[in-house]
Amino acid sequence: MKMAPSTYLGGASAEAPPLAGSFRPVAVERPGGGRIRVRRAPAPSDLVTVTGAGGRPIELHRLAATAWRALVQAARADGIRDPLLLPTSGYRSVARQERRWEWALCKYGSAREARRWVAPPGRSAHMTGRAIDLYLGDRNASERVAHLRTLPAYRWLVRNAGRFGFYPYSREPWHWEYNPPQAAAFEFGGADPASLESATAAHALAAASTISPLADASHGLHSARRRTQPVAGVCVHTTGGGIATLATRSGRPAAPVAVDFYLHGTEFPHYLVGYDGRIFAICDEQSVAPHAGWAAIGGRRPWATWTAPTWWSSVWRGHRARTPVDLLPRGARSPNDVYIGVELLANPPGLTRGRFTDAQYVALARLIRDITDRWHVVVSRVPSRQVLGHEDVNPISRQDRAGGWDPGAHRARPRFSWPKLWMAMTAASVIATARPFVQPVASAVASGLAPFFPQPASHELEESRRGSGGW
Repeated sequence: MKMAPSTYLGGASAEAPPLAGSFRPVAVERPGGGRIRVRRAPAPSDLVTVTGAGGRPIELHRLAATAWRALVQAARADGIRDPLLLPTSGYRSVARQERRWEWALCKYGSAREARRWVAPPGRSAHMTGRAIDLYLGDRNASERVAHLRTLPAYRWLVRNAGRFGFYPYSREPWHWEYNPPQAAAFEFGGADPASLESATAAHALAAASTISPLADASHGLHSARRRTQPVAGVCVHTTGGGIATLATRSGRPAAPVAVDFYLHGTEFPHYLVGYDGRIFAICDEQSVAPHAGWAAIGGRRPWATWTAPTWWSSVWRGHRARTPVDLLPRGARSPNDVYIGVELLANPPGLTRGRFTDAQYVALARLIRDITDRWHVVVSRVPSRQVLGHEDVNPISRQDRAGGWDPGAHRARPRFSWPKLWMAMTAASVIATARPFVQPVASAVASGLAPFFPQPASHELEESRRGSGGW
């Protein structure tokens, strides 16, 4: 694609670019986060024109345009050069989408195949003006998807777009949608000004952070030092019985007690999964949460003379790992440096001590899929170097006479089941739905595999039947 010189921060009708470091996205939907759900054409006065790839004028919703300018400014500062990340497409009228749909029918030969790449008229997120197709350094085409995902511009988006309010469409690496989590203002109204004012501080940090669209961040986030190495995987924990005991004594539900405990503690994960499958964000993924470090045992030194117990070596011998140090990527000094920590709320009422609900397995599976997709981590099995437990990276402090206890997979009578998680992860990859936190995962609904399949909401089932992804 030949590119003309471009003033990427907007055209004649565009406002001055915001400072990327101070930018805060404005929510359009309630609760926001994830892909666009309210597919409504903007008022003509809400459309602004920016300069796109090749010097073409591209119309965008004014909020999406402002966020895109801040995103590009940050990318340029990180070495992503013009014309990368310039839009190739933005707002599309229904009439224009009809023309694209007819073209797709001709190219792909059937409505079923065409829906994989082009939404039918009236179903595209582009009709909102908040969906943007970006130039990544190669032609945006279905046959180029694998290559596009390897390009620096795309990898930068994966790690940074969330703090500007943009979320991806997994099939099209060039397609990003502006739909930040609810914050201080709502484009379509319906918000209580008093509640918005009280929520502003809590959402300000979350809006500028990298958090899963599946998670609730309304309580704010714990601060921590910034990450210097890419995420290599997910470390699974259990909170242990202490949180449940605190909840019983205080008369409060266990999940809010756990959130408060971690937000005010010195050791905390990135996420917490409650009994009903609700996911709570505790720390920004771009920050290093102290969830699995080795400081308490003296750092890396003990592993030099450590002899692995049978329960540990039987799992990791096949991975050519003699000690937990061998599980880490080169250059990592601690599990904290490279793993996202996820705590499972322990001891659900009505279950055997140490076990977890079906809803927790489903939510954990979807969260792991979301995290590893966004950080480009390939997971082919569990446990593995990409998905493991706290007992795997610190068997010195996370074992007792029966084996590992955090989360408790490597015991004569396991408390946590890796096969059950893998089954749920396989289902999650098939039904790739990323619902916001306000729709907690349902618990078991049938026997067999059914409890491990995320249950789509009614509108998602309808979209699945129609085959529309809003692209």
